[in-house]
Amino acid sequence: MGSFDIAVPCIIRRFAYHSQLKEQLLTLMANQNDEELRLIDGYHSNFIYKLDWHNSTDFERPWVQLFLSKFSDYLGDAANAMGFENIILTALWYQQYIKDSTHGWHTHGDNYTGVYYLELHEDSPTTELIDNGKINRLSVKEGDFVVFPSFIKHRAPKVLDDNRKTIISFNFNLDTIDSNFIARINNEQ
Repeated sequence: MGSFDIAVPCIIRRFAYHSQLKEQLLTLMANQNDEELRLIDGYHSNFIYKLDWHNSTDFERPWVQLFLSKFSDYLGDAANAMGFENIILTALWYQQYIKDSTHGWHTHGDNYTGVYYLELHEDSPTTELIDNGKINRLSVKEGDFVVFPSFIKHRAPKVLDDNRKTIISFNFNLDTIDSNFIARINNEQ
């Protein structure tokens, strides 16, 4: 049985409403019922200062309502770029990192996952993916979001400075292959 290498399909885009929503989102997150994650053992290396993963399927949270009012179209555009008509958002949560915070290697459920960099200092570490057996750090900046298959091993490297980093993560499934996309691909063969 043979095998082959494939590059990770990854979409990086800018969120045009970043400047408009950043402070509002951070204020709403500060008032959330959140938790801390500390799990450091032989396998895990996780210290996430604040997150609301336990509420990730509650789309009625105030910060989620504000965020999705502007972000849904961007997520739909990313799905269209991958040749799909619809997305089914299954989970949405935020994570905040402070000095020494980290999120070790992990994967997600569903078809795709994404990260929106709400608060990212220029010296803060960005998400790393394992692609073709190599670690690749994403070249993103505050206000960008990235989408990649959820089975890709990824991590948030340790924050080494005193700048807080805030991300919004989300999981979704793609639904209904776009017939125009398939026709175009078939015509190119």
